[in-house]
Amino acid sequence: MILSGAAPLTVEVEEALFKRLPNLKFVGQGWGMTEISLSSAMPNFTDPPRPGSAGQLTVGLEMKIIDPDTGRELRLGERGEVCVRGPTVMKGYLGNAKATRETIDTDGWLHTGMFDEFKLLKNNFIAQGTLDI
Repeated sequence: MILSGAAPLTVEVEEALFKRLPNLKFVGQGWGMTEISLSSAMPNFTDPPRPGSAGQLTVGLEMKIIDPDTGRELRLGERGEVCVRGPTVMKGYLGNAKATRETIDTDGWLHTGMFDEFKLLKNNFIAQGTLDI
């Protein structure tokens, strides 16, 4: 079993791992950021993840993709800003109310500053393309 984090694990790297390690049964990756208490998505260990999958959202978290110019929620497959809300999202930046207001909206959605396109396959969400951080 190999688990990856901190940077996206590409499909090509996953395929190379399986080729180099023929007895390998599981490669998965998580997704998170400090403001969301690190692990925001993890693979389902009972269902092999799809290559490139960032896993399932952690229990209690919600995610949406929005148009950053209008705030309109986008459909799966459309590219926009990733926003997350839930009990593990930070309350704000200590001593920096301006940064907090710029990052967390009045409905509690943390605007990650990451732009991507997500597709839902079973219980996994798949990041397509690169995250612009």
